[in-house]
Amino acid sequence: MPKELNEEMILQKKQVFSSDCKVKLSAACTPGSGILVLNDDQRLQALKEFDSSNPKPVFFIPASGSGSRMFQFLFEWLETKEETPLVKSFFDKVESLSLIHISEPTRQA
Repeated sequence: MPKELNEEMILQKKQVFSSDCKVKLSAACTPGSGILVLNDDQRLQALKEFDSSNPKPVFFIPASGSGSRMFQFLFEWLETKEETPLVKSFFDKVESLSLIHISEPTRQA
């Protein structure tokens, strides 16, 4: 994946999700079948590559219109870095939310 997306690439990606695309699923993804499970060394390498890439969100594809409204305050925070009460509350409680859990790999000294 390129380090920087140019405007044409972003528009192409947006068009894919704005079309009436339907997917017929044959089964749920599970570890080993659509989900890659990384070992500690692979996780450390992925974290290092991610951190060094200086990622910048380009666009968000919610599951519904309500999803983008629900997380709008986070996109505002990404732009302004202003810690509003809502942002603070979100980060105080993020580990208890049913979003995603990424376990921290064992770091070797």
